[in-house]
Amino acid sequence: MDRLHYYRKGEIKMLKKWSKKIYTSLLTFAMILGMVGVMPVYAVEPVVDLDKNYAIVTKDGKAIMMKSKGFMGPSTSDANCPHADGKVSSQNTIDPMGLFKIEKNSENYYSFYCPEANSNYLELEGDGVSLFSWSTKNYNNLQESARNHAQFALEVAEDGYYIVSRQAAEGYKYLCVEDNGLVKGVASSADATVFTFKEVVVVDNSFYIENVDTQKYVTTKDQELLKPIKVTATEVTDTEKFNVSYQTNDNHIISGMDGQKINTVSFISKLNNQCVIGSANWQDGAVSAIMAVGQTGGWESIVVTPNGDGTVSLRSAYTYQYITVNDKSELELCDKKDNELTNKEKFIIHTGNPQINKVEGLTTNVRPTNTMISLSWNSLTKDLISGYEVWRSTTDNFADFQKVADVTTNSYVDKNLNPSTTYYYKVRGVNGQGSIEEGNKINGEFSDVLSKATLQGEAPKAPQTMKIEDIGNHKVTISWNKSESENAVKYEVYKAVSAYAPYEKIGETDALSYTIPYTTGNDGTKYHYYKVVAVSNEDVQSELDDIDSVSLEKDIFGKNTIFIAETDNVDKVNQVIQNIFKQQNSLKDDAQFNGKNYSIYYKPGNYIQTDSVPVGFYTHVGGLGKVPTDVKLNNMEVPAYLDERGNANAGNYWDDGGAWRNATCNFWRSAENLSIVGTGDATVVNEGKVAPYSNNWSPSKFSWSVAQAAPLRRVYSTRDVSYDWSFGWASGGYTADCLFEGEAKTDSGQQYFTRNSVVKGNAIGTTLNNFNMGVESESLPHTTSLINNNGYTDWGEGNIGDTQKVSTHISETPIVKEKPFLFIDDDGEYKIFVPALRTNTSGVSWGAGKANDGMGEGEIVSLDNFYITKEGDTAKTINAQLKAGKNVFFTPGVYHAEEVIEVNNPHTIVLGSGMATIVPTNSQGAIKVADVDGITLSGLIFDAGKYSNYLLTVGDEGKHIDHSDNPTLLQDLFFRVGGTTDELTKADNALIINSDDVIGDHFWIWRADHGAGVAWDGNESQHGLIVNGDDVHCYALFNEHFQNYHTLWNGENGSTYFYQNETAYDPISQKAWMSHNGTVNGYSSYKVANNVEKHYAVGLGIYNVFIYTGPEYDATQVQIQLDNAIEVPNKEGVLIENACIQTFANDGGALQKINSIINGAGNGVSSGVDKETGVQGTGWSRQYLLSYNNGTAIVGKAPAADQKGKFIGVEVIENVRGLGDDHLDVNGLKSLIAKAKKLNEKEYTVDSWENLEACLESAENALTHESLKYTFEKDFNEVKDSLKEAIENLEKLDDSSSVDKPSTPDDKPDTNKPAVPDNDNTDVNKPDDENIDSDVLGEEVDTTHKPNQNLTTPSGNKNNHVQTGDSTTIVPYAILTTCTVLAYMTIRKRKHV
Repeated sequence: MDRLHYYRKGEIKMLKKWSKKIYTSLLTFAMILGMVGVMPVYAVEPVVDLDKNYAIVTKDGKAIMMKSKGFMGPSTSDANCPHADGKVSSQNTIDPMGLFKIEKNSENYYSFYCPEANSNYLELEGDGVSLFSWSTKNYNNLQESARNHAQFALEVAEDGYYIVSRQAAEGYKYLCVEDNGLVKGVASSADATVFTFKEVVVVDNSFYIENVDTQKYVTTKDQELLKPIKVTATEVTDTEKFNVSYQTNDNHIISGMDGQKINTVSFISKLNNQCVIGSANWQDGAVSAIMAVGQTGGWESIVVTPNGDGTVSLRSAYTYQYITVNDKSELELCDKKDNELTNKEKFIIHTGNPQINKVEGLTTNVRPTNTMISLSWNSLTKDLISGYEVWRSTTDNFADFQKVADVTTNSYVDKNLNPSTTYYYKVRGVNGQGSIEEGNKINGEFSDVLSKATLQGEAPKAPQTMKIEDIGNHKVTISWNKSESENAVKYEVYKAVSAYAPYEKIGETDALSYTIPYTTGNDGTKYHYYKVVAVSNEDVQSELDDIDSVSLEKDIFGKNTIFIAETDNVDKVNQVIQNIFKQQNSLKDDAQFNGKNYSIYYKPGNYIQTDSVPVGFYTHVGGLGKVPTDVKLNNMEVPAYLDERGNANAGNYWDDGGAWRNATCNFWRSAENLSIVGTGDATVVNEGKVAPYSNNWSPSKFSWSVAQAAPLRRVYSTRDVSYDWSFGWASGGYTADCLFEGEAKTDSGQQYFTRNSVVKGNAIGTTLNNFNMGVESESLPHTTSLINNNGYTDWGEGNIGDTQKVSTHISETPIVKEKPFLFIDDDGEYKIFVPALRTNTSGVSWGAGKANDGMGEGEIVSLDNFYITKEGDTAKTINAQLKAGKNVFFTPGVYHAEEVIEVNNPHTIVLGSGMATIVPTNSQGAIKVADVDGITLSGLIFDAGKYSNYLLTVGDEGKHIDHSDNPTLLQDLFFRVGGTTDELTKADNALIINSDDVIGDHFWIWRADHGAGVAWDGNESQHGLIVNGDDVHCYALFNEHFQNYHTLWNGENGSTYFYQNETAYDPISQKAWMSHNGTVNGYSSYKVANNVEKHYAVGLGIYNVFIYTGPEYDATQVQIQLDNAIEVPNKEGVLIENACIQTFANDGGALQKINSIINGAGNGVSSGVDKETGVQGTGWSRQYLLSYNNGTAIVGKAPAADQKGKFIGVEVIENVRGLGDDHLDVNGLKSLIAKAKKLNEKEYTVDSWENLEACLESAENALTHESLKYTFEKDFNEVKDSLKEAIENLEKLDDSSSVDKPSTPDDKPDTNKPAVPDNDNTDVNKPDDENIDSDVLGEEVDTTHKPNQNLTTPSGNKNNHVQTGDSTTIVPYAILTTCTVLAYMTIRKRKHV
């Protein structure tokens, strides 16, 4: 109002007048809008009586049923949420859980509550219907937002109403019934379900259980929880009645049914819903017993099996044992077999409800014979039945049907039928209530009628050994062996347009071959599939489905390559994919080392209607389009393999009872060149189709929850991408050339590497090391520059006490080629696309506007230029093809190299598919690549054999040929020493790169820590990677568990972008695992040699996993420590950025340690307890380094016990000393020292002897602990050579020399000590022995120079000579000593003159 004082009175009056008009107009407009909004909803009110009971029914007669009587919030599993799967009987009765009361408030909103379910209300929150647990008397006390979730408007629809939530999340207002009956919310009425309200009466739907032997009833009278259940009642009251809830359970220990879900029933006391008949209970472990428990589901249920005679048997849902009545009249488990059952194990299920559901799915899954028809149908899992009745007729007239069998399972084989006759069948479920005769028996609704005809005669056996050949002129010929059946008179040929499409007959012949023309192009028929059946003289043919097919594409790529087309049957595709996954994910069958490999290729098309694609071990999933969006999948997922270890009793659950969700062993699989564009939940795990012990908590996400050796390349996804399984432990991973519309991250995984991709959502994640290179994402760090000025980091950012940040963002990839891949070109032919070399890039290489129709820069290569291997090909065969100038495409399989596969021709491409694996059976290696331009080696596993020098060697050491214009590309190469075979496997080194100008794009180099043949002296291997070439660049280098330096870098101008390492699990002792001539604990995981002047590494993570130490592999007994995770020389051109260490060792074992990050600088990590001092390790506590250059380290400050994982600032450590060289010739020097000490001073001239003494002193100094730790090989050898020369240059005295030398009794030399100058007060009888490390010398060296003393030294070891350390030397000391000796000699000479 204060502002109005500035206006004149007339203006104020006019303003008030116009304000009223505007206000009135706005109010009127709002009222009109409000009427428009509600008029369609409230146009007609339902005709219901609020005092009566109603079922809420869909147009097809399905009634909404409550599934639980307890509180069910929005996070409740779907199984316990309301489903429209009930039915109103012809007498208008319904199960009480489907009976609702209707309320209406003053605002014309309706609420629906179920009196039987504790008067719980239907509520829509988010996209699902869930339940309030408050009863009606508390309803009005609920918060307004809670009340609104349980209130609905009724919008008129044709023949009913749409039920519309008052306050659901936007886009989920209308109730809709999904195919499985689940009631959920949808955005519009177009997708909504129409409901009606049907008045119903309550039927007593409870059951009571009578034992056949005792004729008494199960009762809950005076029942206590966890106590046995009595069978003592002689009459039925409410204490003997049970309501039932139908469940499934996979948490059991039933033999032969590992992981399978079984159907169970929870019997819930009608008077006390907290009293349930249970099969087991948890009391510090599973207790198997029949007892009263307090909840439903899982163990809190039992299995009901029909006996077919009007009775049922009850079994444990945990052990599957039968339930009997013991002498105490209690329910008890027994060990009787099926054929041993008595009336004590038989029960009658009584009920007042006459309803049993209709049998669905009646079919014939087995081809009929001339006298037999096999039937099967869906089990009635929501009914208590005593069996099924099978009825048959030879006409479809209902009156002609007769019962032919009472059966207890959902299948029946009808035998002794007439040939060439059509039979009609129908099946129903029954509850005999003690009898199979009519009377008290309750009959269910019959299935639909199925007709099936017997064959005229016996079907002949199918022909075998089918082959296909392209004979030219656009024709193929298929051939086969003659059928073994004598009644086969001809053959019919069938064709399908793709592997799993329907087959149609195209011809017949009495010959053993058939020629078919084909057309080419994308719509051509060249790659069609063919089958041949044998036909009898009675015109009966062999079963088409049992015959394998042939196709040119199968012939080209082999049996382990699966091709899927848009024309394929969706159900068959799903079955094939899931069957492969189940085999490749079976922990019981050790799938991670099963030696079976597959590639699954999707031809261009839309596959959104298929199930989510699960990806198991040794499986490659690829699209065959030019760009990823040419192949559209619904979803993909990688369930946690280790969750297959079993149930809670197998130790596969965390302390909180949750599944491990442990994806740390999800190795060796890949996907490329496809798109993930489905919407909504899509998982085959939660549906029980695969991975029965696993559970996908994020079914709407693309869960690429992988560990090492599982590349994801060239993929487009509209789904969010998760790199862990249901927020569990993960240890990934690698992504490149991908475009993600949403987020792509893991919050629970250790580390992840992403290169040249686009992430439009959040890309920040991981607990230790999140590395992004050439990735375009607004979420990545962009404030703090790396010292190398090639990107940004947040490792040193944050407020004190914040959680440590772990992301590195390299702005551009310096030089790269993307991986070659198989695709179908416009002419319908298979070809290989080879991407071009690119420099300083970010983002994806493909997409609209890019070269080659969006494929990107590169070359298209015909398959004619490739030799395509098949499993079983020898190295000799492959070498012959390589020598002839062919490239090589390895199809999925395991290949044994009896000789080294030699790649000698420039520009050769060697490309593997389906994790093709090469095992050297020779003693040299698997593959040797020549030192030539442009080699590409991609997509292979190298498995060690019995023994070889190496697995892969690239180039020739020392040549240093310039390949910068066309570098060698090594991509997606994975190396294993051990784990895969029963016999021991060894390789001196895994990968050796000698060539200059090599790009290493994704390695996992692994000395096995689990699997077969794993032991310190078993799967022996020294180095994972040795780099001798210059200008070698590694992206995503994973290298683990080797016995010496994991990565040993001798070449100049090399770089590593992301490094992940776990130490060796199993050092047998500390003494056996020492570097630097026995002075340094362990071998660093990343080692740059001292001769290197320029090197860059960024984003390193090294982890303590000393968990199988000692000869007994018992980490509680043998302590191991690694002094330096990283060792580099102090050179201006050597820079390390963003390195961290962490410990995964056992906190309950002996103390296992990494003492520093680099060259002794940076806080260490440790786990366990020191056996002698009792000192406790740090436990899980990430320590990090921001940079190290030329002796200066910037590291995170040491955290207190309550600061683990927190950012508490950084500190600078200067003058860090570099390490010296390994493999100094200590034994050689000790031998020289021993030789010198045997000499007699009296025999030599003063000058030469004094020179020897000076050199001897330098030699002894060189053997101290300090010198051996920090000395360079060059300086050490100078000392050794000087001593050798001093010995060789000793001058003998002539016979007259003693006459010229005056002496007196006072200065007569002691023959037991060397002569010393008069002014030297050194006690020559007390040499500086304490400076000589006895462990290094291997003996005590007696420096009194006693003659004829024998000195021995240990034998040396053969090792690679490696120069390491900094510029600190012993030369100054040697020079100083030499100068002193020379000065002394000069003084003596002057005296003499």
